[in-house]
Amino acid sequence: MRMYDLLLRIRRERLVRYPRIFVYRTRTYFGVSKALVAIIGTEACRWYRYGGCTMCPYPQYKPKEINVERDLKLVLRRLESERPQALMLYSSGSVLDEREVPFKLLKEFLSKIPESVKEVFIETRPEFVDDRLVELDTHAHIMPAIGLETSNDVVRLYHIRKGFLRKDFLKALEIAKKYAFGVKAYVLLKPPMMLEFEAYEDAKRTLKDVDKDGVRVVSVNPVHADPGTLQYYLLKRGLRKPPSMLTLFKLLSENFGRRYVLISEPLKAGKPEGIRPRKDIKEELRRLKEAVRNQDPRPIEEYLAEKQDSA
Repeated sequence: MRMYDLLLRIRRERLVRYPRIFVYRTRTYFGVSKALVAIIGTEACRWYRYGGCTMCPYPQYKPKEINVERDLKLVLRRLESERPQALMLYSSGSVLDEREVPFKLLKEFLSKIPESVKEVFIETRPEFVDDRLVELDTHAHIMPAIGLETSNDVVRLYHIRKGFLRKDFLKALEIAKKYAFGVKAYVLLKPPMMLEFEAYEDAKRTLKDVDKDGVRVVSVNPVHADPGTLQYYLLKRGLRKPPSMLTLFKLLSENFGRRYVLISEPLKAGKPEGIRPRKDIKEELRRLKEAVRNQDPRPIEEYLAEKQDSA
């Protein structure tokens, strides 16, 4: 069976009400910030129509009703009431794709966001980052947020099935830099069909590469399994297991101090579908959060040293 056919067969699409909005404190480019995360309902990722990525569940969540203009108005209302310092705008696809979010609506929305918002992260694939960026008139610092996942084209095309090359990412990065925009890159730890040590080495190379590229924020995402994805399909058949927290700790401890801000917020941590703890998941997540917020590896380095002492 072809990968494309398998991905279509295992999908579990469901109807969801949008926009989905929540507020939390997290590390951003300018420091620890109150961030508002907004996911608006659109026609979903264009790449999803061609099978999508092997680990991504989000385009399966179909809007009960698509009304982007209404969703953006509701997001604006929450911004005005919450007064966050950062906005993370998602669509389970590409906010910069005109077919998902009309650019006119996006421009109007960004021109009205409150003064409290200092950073805006806009989810997108690299092919939709173009010279339209100069038209986004807002006081806030805008960063396209791109799922590079890995700097290795073979891993991205065949393990993750992302559908673009590293050169596409670099082109988007250069366009963003031309207008003094930063870029946030997502890096995937342990894509499907990779062994733990292979995944560590791949992520290690990627974190070094994006530093040279000039990315401003990097989020390391340990792969987790959601229903309807290849990762979940393999996990439930005993053919995959998520990455280890020790692997993540080692990777982060070696890369704090680079020119970018390095973050990691694992989903489903401690559950069978998420990153595997060494022992105490609450303590490990506490140390991870402390290290990320302060951009200081010492909390996780101490944990790694304790592990060696007890071995």
